[in-house]
Amino acid sequence: MKDILINEYNNTEILAKDYKQPANSFIVHFVNGALCEIKGPISKKYKVVFSDNKTGHVHHVSEITNNMWTKSAIEYFIEWNIKVYELETEELVFEHTYDCKDKRVYIHLDSSAVGDTMAWFPYADEFRKKHGCKVLCSTFHNEWFEGMLNLVHLLLIYTQCIRLVGFTIIKKLLKPKSRLILNSTLYKKLVHVF
Repeated sequence: MKDILINEYNNTEILAKDYKQPANSFIVHFVNGALCEIKGPISKKYKVVFSDNKTGHVHHVSEITNNMWTKSAIEYFIEWNIKVYELETEELVFEHTYDCKDKRVYIHLDSSAVGDTMAWFPYADEFRKKHGCKVLCSTFHNEWFEGMLNLVHLLLIYTQCIRLVGFTIIKKLLKPKSRLILNSTLYKKLVHVF
């Protein structure tokens, strides 16, 4: 048995693999706003810039190192452009522009009020049309919309979803005493969101 094992060992072809240089990785997601995380073993300082891809307006700038993350405080929809610069050399090392075309986006309508649900749901379908994405939507009244819009997929509240490119919660925007101006404020906010 010993001779067989030695013979097999001596006749085994050794596969040489190229050495892979360690590197930091950049992770971006858009769950309740834009987030950028830098993971990896190489200790470097980075400047992360979150800007609006359409207007170029910079909304958030942060300096972080590896194994840290930064997030914009804005949680409504913007076509984000995220750039990461190495702080010492000011070299652009990573860039990501938001694009949800042919991807899954989850929109949660976080109000059980009848009027809010009826007013907000059509915007989920408009978002799908405008961006060419697959919309997963959850409301407290899914049964009202079953069979009406088969292109917006209805989910139960708090359903776990994977492989999403974005997640947005649409909440009540004003206190109940402000109902007189709710319609105009809600319209402006939703138009900006979608």
